[in-house]
Amino acid sequence: MQIAAADIGNSSVKFLFGDAKRICERGQGVWPRSHHLGIEKIEEDAPLIGQPVDWFVSSVNERHAKLLEHRLNAGNELGRWHLLQRCDVPLELDVDQPDMVGMDRILAAFAAHRLWGAEQDVIVVDCGTALTIDLVSGAGVFRGGVIMAGPATNLKALNMMTEALPQLSHEKLEKPTSVLGRSTREAMLGGAWFSGLGAIRAVVDEMQTLCGTPPRIVGTGGGLGPWRDVLPSEWILADDLVLKGVFHVAVRLMQEPDCGT
Repeated sequence: MQIAAADIGNSSVKFLFGDAKRICERGQGVWPRSHHLGIEKIEEDAPLIGQPVDWFVSSVNERHAKLLEHRLNAGNELGRWHLLQRCDVPLELDVDQPDMVGMDRILAAFAAHRLWGAEQDVIVVDCGTALTIDLVSGAGVFRGGVIMAGPATNLKALNMMTEALPQLSHEKLEKPTSVLGRSTREAMLGGAWFSGLGAIRAVVDEMQTLCGTPPRIVGTGGGLGPWRDVLPSEWILADDLVLKGVFHVAVRLMQEPDCGT
């Protein structure tokens, strides 16, 4: 059951290829290597695998999804194109506007619950263009969370909303040697690092008070990298959590009718 999965965001797209059923049955040790591309590279550098396969796709950007679909069609790499819908994911959403919850949040929450949250609450911290922190109950109920700007987005906003502050959103974010930035650049990068870490700690601490027993905490997303070395050792740091959610949903859809039929 070879499939391809894609997680299409606002600034990048991630791909994963493999036998979905085997991966989901055998767990973490057999996940294949993923491919990460900037959005601007989709049409020219999207990885090709030599034959048509079924693609299961999560996207928060309709235009970017259409770019990938066009590229795959042109290269005869597309067997089936299934853009995942909320009803494809067996996760109850206990929020005021369930239709407004992004598929990336839903799939990350579903994967975290499926892999680590059986009978235990899970807090999912996902950092990319946006930084989202969500709570999933041990019964598999998405209870909501927070959405804020990721560090690169914060830095880009400072440049766009001011006249004098430079554009630093593409610079590598690292722990500052001191909280006392000695230049505008150091002060901005330090601000992005400390504000992100502080927000993560504050929200996670508050969410834990809503859990009857200590929850599992799962971190994911490329933007989480600057804080990996300072996060608590008991946190689970998982790569490509949304893609793993796509794979688990794909197995289910191949075994059962999907919500579009």
